[in-house]
Amino acid sequence: MIIFIDTGVFVAVHNAADDNFKSARLGFEKIKARGEKMVTTDYVLHEVYTRLITKMSYKTAMAFDAFVRPGGDAS
Repeated sequence: MIIFIDTGVFVAVHNAADDNFKSARLGFEKIKARGEKMVTTDYVLHEVYTRLITKMSYKTAMAFDAFVRPGGDAS
């Protein structure tokens, strides 16, 4: 199965204050454990970077960058 990941999920995974933080993290863990493929678009990635930089920090945006690169991890 291929699962599309949208902005809100990526942001929640990188923001412990987000109401969906725990469920987003758990969702990523389940998807990864099942070996399912996650996809998104460049538009979503741009939106996530922008939101993380403006609402959180550059450091958080760079953690996201490491997360989405091949072999990235949510930790």
